[in-house]
Amino acid sequence: MRLRGWIGITLAFMGSEAAAAATAPVTVYYLHGTVRCVTCIVMEDVTNRTVRDAFGDLLAEGVLALEAVDYDQPDNAHFLDDFDLEMPAVVLAASAGDTLTAWRRLDRTWELSHLQADLERYITDETRAFVREVLGEEYAP
Repeated sequence: MRLRGWIGITLAFMGSEAAAAATAPVTVYYLHGTVRCVTCIVMEDVTNRTVRDAFGDLLAEGVLALEAVDYDQPDNAHFLDDFDLEMPAVVLAASAGDTLTAWRRLDRTWELSHLQADLERYITDETRAFVREVLGEEYAP
């Protein structure tokens, strides 16, 4: 499966990591539609803060990237099929160049959306395990 056009995504909250997203071997995506509920916005915020706090060193090194993507935008609609999405989700994706090599959708984010500490722990644990699986122990803090 190939990620079609993913390098041109407009980043909603990335700041200085924008350039790293195109080359990072692992990306944490928060995928959402244009119309968003309060819970969607909170989940994006928790995902953003959690990944930055737990994996700031990997973000700075360009090993990990963090992206928010509006899948309702025509250029991003492929994400619905790429990650088998039916609703907003957090997805961990590994790539080599523009080829998707592995991915994991974090399906419990909605279940944990109103339990912030549990959601933070879930995102941290799943991201750490995914990074370890695709990159090895040395990249899993």
